Amino acid sequence: MNGKFQDAPLVYVCAQFKFNFLDLTLEQEIAVGQALQKTIFRKRLNSKDSVTSITPGATPRVENLTVEREAYFSMDQRNCLVIDKDNNLIEFRTSRYERSNDFIGNIFAALKAMTEAVTPMQDFSVAEVSFNYVDIIAPKADRQLQDYFAHGDKALPLSVIKDVSDNDVLQIGSTRFTRVLKDNRTRLDIEIEQLPKSSSTPEIKYLPNQLVERNRAFSMPIDLPSTLNVLEEGFYAMVWTKASKLPQDDIGLGSQEVEQLCVKTHGLAKESFHSLINQDVCKTDWNWVDIKQEH
Repeated sequence: MNGKFQDAPLVYVCAQFKFNFLDLTLEQEIAVGQALQKTIFRKRLNSKDSVTSITPGATPRVENLTVEREAYFSMDQRNCLVIDKDNNLIEFRTSRYERSNDFIGNIFAALKAMTEAVTPMQDFSVAEVSFNYVDIIAPKADRQLQDYFAHGDKALPLSVIKDVSDNDVLQIGSTRFTRVLKDNRTRLDIEIEQLPKSSSTPEIKYLPNQLVERNRAFSMPIDLPSTLNVLEEGFYAMVWTKASKLPQDDIGLGSQEVEQLCVKTHGLAKESFHSLINQDVCKTDWNWVDIKQEH
């Protein structure tokens, strides 16, 4: 499907690279920061967060740990690169997503800058690549939320109680399913949360709990759809699509296979979201345009 929604409900994207190890010396960290100055990730911030670790057992061991992370932001704060050495993780986040070519291009421009500045990073073994997409679907005034889904209200978590809920003060529902593809290296997770919007519940949830940034210094501005009017009674949906791939072989961060892995993972997430929605309604309301090439 070659094209794009000009008014897409996509509000946040996060690409995650997990490594078997992510060990950098202080000198290498400085070199990485200097190299990223040549990319869009030019503003550096540090974070020290206190977390509680519980080791299960007959006598569980509870430890209070300090996790240190580094973030590099674009000047408008809409793009962010987070290095989390304690969890062997590098994340690329954006709240201004227009084309996959641009997003993936920014990722590999940054990876190239880092691996050229710190050549041992080229051999850092990539354990998993994941792409997370968060869409906020709020119906237009003449639509129902179910109109935007291929299977109508069957896709909505609260459909099972719609006939017995007239007097409820609050309703919130969530449905999640997982597919593991036959190659046993590809996984797809989709979660749909059905959430209320009204003047009595003005707080809007726009990210799944697992993707919420715990440190305010690393937060990013997020634009919500204009159709999400909290003064109107009704519901909106938060759709979280996550596609993950494990490399077939041991590959280093500097290898060409990493980019191929990203393109395939993104493609799976996009295909899955498109199969979930009602194409006729969404193409009309979100202004679909055909283009010559879209990855």
